[in-house]
Amino acid sequence: MLFGHKRSGPELKEEIAEATATILRSKNVHEAKEPLFRIRKAFKEASGRCSLSVYETSYNPEGNAISPDMAADCINDCERTRQFLRGLREAIRTAQERFHGEVIQVLYAGCGPYGTLAIPLMCGEFKPDEVQFTLVDIHSASIESVKAIIEKLGIRNHVPKLTHDNAITYKHDGIS
Repeated sequence: MLFGHKRSGPELKEEIAEATATILRSKNVHEAKEPLFRIRKAFKEASGRCSLSVYETSYNPEGNAISPDMAADCINDCERTRQFLRGLREAIRTAQERFHGEVIQVLYAGCGPYGTLAIPLMCGEFKPDEVQFTLVDIHSASIESVKAIIEKLGIRNHVPKLTHDNAITYKHDGIS
């Protein structure tokens, strides 16, 4: 990236799609580190934030939610992120086999400020007529950030619902 040059949404989306494909076919964590760094950099650029400046954990009777900054840092655990991305892709594929021809609905509770496990899959792995993601987070800063990323990348058609709510008590479209 040239100094001062901001990449367009389609450029960032392509960067994330290419990095995600590399991660998904990686044989070990070492092959995933550099592409994860590129995704993290693209997320920061797309969100328009270098830091969320929200460091406090949210305490509530149902459980504690890590701060948006701590959630953003989860991408730095390369093996965790690599395995969760691969696992989510496989779970979606399994659901597609079971519910052939139906749009798979994924509820991402605690999506954090980057939607780290969903957005990479939206950028190249799955089309919106195959998979839809509902994103939920208890922190308004996380919702604002992930919304900015979704809008910048032009993938809003993958996300029918983006909500600021407690994932523990959240009720999804009448399901309790």
